[in-house]
Amino acid sequence: MWKETPLNFVHAPRFFQGIFVEEDGIDEEFVDAGLGCNNSIQQLIAEGKSEFDPTGPVACISSIGAGITKALGFTRLKSLVEKVALMSLVNVLMGMAISTEKEAAEMEKKYKDIPGVYHRLKIGRDVGDIGLEEWKELGQVNSHTKAYLRKDGISRQIDGMVTALAQETRPKIRVHQLGN
Repeated sequence: MWKETPLNFVHAPRFFQGIFVEEDGIDEEFVDAGLGCNNSIQQLIAEGKSEFDPTGPVACISSIGAGITKALGFTRLKSLVEKVALMSLVNVLMGMAISTEKEAAEMEKKYKDIPGVYHRLKIGRDVGDIGLEEWKELGQVNSHTKAYLRKDGISRQIDGMVTALAQETRPKIRVHQLGN
């Protein structure tokens, strides 16, 4: 399926190993979009527009969120340096969360009149509480993921994605209609 569906790895390199994609005898590794682009759906669309035939069909656009962390608890900070460092970290994390959700909201608005084209799966807070360095907690990730998949509406959304990717429905949009 990875050959049919362009892959985009976001910020979980310890959860997901890189993938090597061979093209014209050259292997290229894809892993971790990093801090600068935690929801790179706009970049994916721009690349798709530059790589594919403008009249080509678009089965669907899928965006998968990695979870949002709950509010952080801190012990009382002693020094001004600790307080400044903490505020810098909080600002970076808030910016990442706001940016990611802003991109998702913009995409939902952009494609709302074309049902079945844009799909956003976002597992929510529980998995976001498991740090990237806590790879031993994958059993907990699995449990939260199964609970998420049982939520009302999620199964229908996944079925819609599978149907579109399996080309069981006619594409509702062409590459040139993706916009900016």
